[in-house]
Amino acid sequence: MHKEMSEEKDNLKAEIVANGTQNIQTRFEGKATKLESHKRTSEIVRLVLQGVRYTDIVEYCEKNWGIKKRQASIYYKRALEYFKEQFDEEKQYEVDKHTMMLYDLYTKGYRNGDLNICRLLLQDIAKMKGIAIDRVDLTSGGDSFVFNYTKPEDEE
Repeated sequence: MHKEMSEEKDNLKAEIVANGTQNIQTRFEGKATKLESHKRTSEIVRLVLQGVRYTDIVEYCEKNWGIKKRQASIYYKRALEYFKEQFDEEKQYEVDKHTMMLYDLYTKGYRNGDLNICRLLLQDIAKMKGIAIDRVDLTSGGDSFVFNYTKPEDEE
């Protein structure tokens, strides 16, 4: 789906470059062109960013473009997909950035011989990447216990 959206955007950009936006009709009968659909979705994105409610967006679509609730909801859904796509890209960027920062701290800690901080940093990285494993106690039945280890005495 992401590949199709990317190709569709590229096609729209090429059409805009070739024909310009001055000749685009904003209200007409029949099926909207790809370019018109893109413009409408962009307009709904703008409305959502301004805090306009869904019902008001539907009214706006009917008044300005002559479309019914069903088609307006399709444009609204596309606008929300745009937000999700943007959020996913930004989230991955932030995860990657923080991971690199933690690896830098890990390297500094390792050079200074602070292995405890290295272990904690590796745990943080694992949590961010979704690979952290919680420890499960299978032997005590959930009861807390103390493990007392004493060094054996040398017997000579």
